[in-house]
Amino acid sequence: MKSSKLLLVTVLLLALVIVAAGCSSNDDPASGETKDSVILAITGEPTSLDSADANDLNTFSIQCNLYDGLIRQEADGSLVPALAESWEYSEDNTEITFKLREDVVFHNGDPMTADDVVFSFERAIASPSTAVLLPPWKKWKKWMIRMSN
Repeated sequence: MKSSKLLLVTVLLLALVIVAAGCSSNDDPASGETKDSVILAITGEPTSLDSADANDLNTFSIQCNLYDGLIRQEADGSLVPALAESWEYSEDNTEITFKLREDVVFHNGDPMTADDVVFSFERAIASPSTAVLLPPWKKWKKWMIRMSN
């Protein structure tokens, strides 16, 4: 079970590299004004906004505010749905099946599909920048991650 949670946390980190921008309202109901910018203080410049080309804290700080993952971690450490509405483990804990939300669209209006998530995972695994954050791929081969719309 402990390795399942470790894998899930690793998947959570990988999920952060999914190329899907988060949406929120710019309205500030308290003031009646709308804002068109966000200011973040970081210690340096991000190396890239390409999620498959990031492996430093400054870049992750920016990307956490730009992209959503399949799941996210709450302040108390619990994992909650984000782009995935649910997930379940197989009986032998070698597979995780994610059920994707149907209401997620990219900036151009195209719906997010399981193929998009698989593409993002494979791209991150193949990238020399993000692959170093993963356990050796040979260990990943024994795990299966399924996506369903």
